[in-house]
Amino acid sequence: NENDPVVKMAIKALQNLEIPYQAVVGGGGSDANIISAIGLPMIITGTGMDKVHTVHENIKTDQLLKGTAFIEELVRVYSEG
Repeated sequence: NENDPVVKMAIKALQNLEIPYQAVVGGGGSDANIISAIGLPMIITGTGMDKVHTVHENIKTDQLLKGTAFIEELVRVYSEG
């Protein structure tokens, strides 16, 4: 839900970094599903990884750095309230 405060913060952080975003509702076995079920809002971010959950799982350095910058910016946006 793009009106959720946590999602709004994530979008703001991405916009600040000029990183395009695409909101999608996902499923699967993420631990976020458990935490969300007890009422804590959660987001899951893509990491740019390739061949996830295989012996060939990898991530390009630029994607790792972009993901790190996003997390740093998300914490900054959160700390501003």
